[in-house]
Amino acid sequence: MPKNRNINGIHAQRLKAIRPFVNFDFDLRHHLTDYQKQKVRTYHAEIDALTARPFVVFRPRRKDHLKTAQQFAQHEKHLPGLKVAFVPNGEKDELHIRFNKAGELSVNTKHVTTHALLFSMAELARDPAKHVKKTIRKDTRAKRFTIMAGRNEIPVSYTRDRISAGVEKLAAKYSTPEANNYFGNWLIGLRAHHFQNQDSFMRYMTEKQASKRKLQTDRRNARRRQARKGRN
Repeated sequence: MPKNRNINGIHAQRLKAIRPFVNFDFDLRHHLTDYQKQKVRTYHAEIDALTARPFVVFRPRRKDHLKTAQQFAQHEKHLPGLKVAFVPNGEKDELHIRFNKAGELSVNTKHVTTHALLFSMAELARDPAKHVKKTIRKDTRAKRFTIMAGRNEIPVSYTRDRISAGVEKLAAKYSTPEANNYFGNWLIGLRAHHFQNQDSFMRYMTEKQASKRKLQTDRRNARRRQARKGRN
């Protein structure tokens, strides 16, 4: 009888899909253990979520740079076996990721340069407005700010004098620590944007939203085609 070459089913497909991005591997010639199947499921689900938005794959040479890039890219689960960062990219222009001598990351396109400013959850909980004002002092040149929420960037921009009120409003709306939507679970920081002019920034925001919608539509249609194929 011919040897069964697909003894691990969907788990084999998922492992093959994530292999380029993780630092582990399993021998698919043998049955995967329950632990191995669960690990594959966990990493596949996280990678699937992180690639549901326009992105570029970033492979830094240094481990500390990887952690910084993943924080910027809003890797919500911080899985230790991921060896890349899926950096969001909503623009048509080429994206460049750079680190300065202090290890600080900037993401640059032709029109916009963006930095991530992460919150201290303890300080944010004590006084959201005060902590935001302190946080944005780390980037004195930024003209616009957007809010990092879980894996996503809220597609609304704020000026320097309005961002603290925007964050304070979210913190007040989702202020119950026992609730799943408590702001301390997802309100992780800000993106600080430098741009040549207002038109450049509006183009950045518009293209980012359009690219995200197109990617989500394409993925949804691909899943429907796959489901129809499975029924035939």
